[in-house]
Parts: sequence; structure tokens; C-alpha cells
Amino acid sequence: GGLASHTTLTLHLSADRSRVELGSSPRDSCVKIPQCLRANGSKSAPATTKFNAAFAYGAESGSVTDAAACTIKTVESLTHIRIDDFVVVDFTGFVGMVNALGGVPICIPNNMSSPEANLNVKAGFQTLDGATAIEFARARTGTGLGDGSDIGRITRQQQLLGATVRQAQSKNLLTDAGALYKFLNAATSSLTTSPDLASIPKLVGLALSLRGLQAKDVTFLTVPWKPLPADPNNVVWLPSA
Repeated sequence: GGLASHTTLTLHLSADRSRVELGSSPRDSCVKIPQCLRANGSKSAPATTKFNAAFAYGAESGSVTDAAACTIKTVESLTHIRIDDFVVVDFTGFVGMVNALGGVPICIPNNMSSPEANLNVKAGFQTLDGATAIEFARARTGTGLGDGSDIGRITRQQQLLGATVRQAQSKNLLTDAGALYKFLNAATSSLTTSPDLASIPKLVGLALSLRGLQAKDVTFLTVPWKPLPADPNNVVWLPSA
């Protein structure tokens, strides 16, 4: 029914391409969202609300780029980290990328069931296809899913992304240009990117620059947080040390 953000990751590539850090921003964080200017000249009002509202405020113009821009402005104002580029992946793109990899092998720690997310998986090592992977990433409430918090879901999402990195490496995706082009062709119809990444050759070049990367060189983080006193279902970010 509209444009909404389920997951936001800030990705850092070291200049020498020897490491990658991905930081998760909980969608249920109570934060200050600055005023955002949209491409049509309209502006959103500043607000103190949930983090993922930034994407929705920008998207009121109907533009995914405006949605990303407001999210970027919010991240920059909260972290003072300069964001150079963005990639927005919709559900169809996520499913397509997982399927293009032949699924993602992952160890499920316990039975999980979520009618809301249409998830039903058994404990054990298995390969998730695209549809099941998106259900695993989206599921929040149900059986075997912990306390139903967004923080718990972030843990599963990071586990899934780590498994995806290992699968990409096992397929030699970052060293085989032909396989990489095929993979990106399956995905780019469902991607919205900043201009510097807005072509398959540019994405291929970026990916190939990471061909020496190992799974151990990829680190997942979550912004420091604590429960919001007025509503423990939401969180607030802790000041950086």
C-alpha cells in the first residue's frame, strides 16, 4: 500500500577493500528525523519518532530516491557519518538474488513458525530458497522467534546475510565476471541505487574490487541501544564512546 522500510544497514568498505562492516539501525528506534527536501520541492516536517519513518516521509512524493535521501539525512544527522551511495532492495529483488545464488545454506537453531510472515521452518542445516529467506528475514512474531522484538529479528537478518556472503564466495561470484553479470541481471530490476551505482558495469566493478575478501573480513554490528523507558518495545540509541 506504500513505500516502507523494513531493514536499514550502513555498509562501510575499507579503502583497500580488505574488510567490510555492516551496521544495523533498528527500525523501532526513537530518533530525531530532520526536515527532508523531496525532488518535487515539497518538504517533510522534522519529527521525533521511529527510525523507519524517515523512509516513509521521503516516500510521500512516491519516489524511492526521496525515501532513501531522507533515510540518509537521518543517519548522517545521528551518526555524523558521511553516506556516499545507497542501494534500495525490494522484496522481489531479495528473493531473486537468493534464488540466483541457488539458495542460501544456513543452520536454523530451532523450529520457527510465523503465520504473519508465512514462515514455517524446522531446526537444522538447510538451504533456504528466496521466498523462505525473505520470510525468515521478515518474521518477528510467532513460535521460536524469541521476544518478537526488532532487535531479535536483526540478529536473524545478520545471520542470513552472513550465510549469503559465504554462499556467494562458494559460487566464486566475486571472481567470475560472467556469473556476477548473471546474478546482477536477476537482481537489478528490483534495485534502486544512487547514480554512481546505477549500472551493471559499475556494480560489477565494485563487486570485483572485493574479490579478495573472505567471510571472516565481514563484520556485522548493531548501533548501541537501550530500551525506551516509556515504551520498552522501542529503543533509543546510546551516545558513542
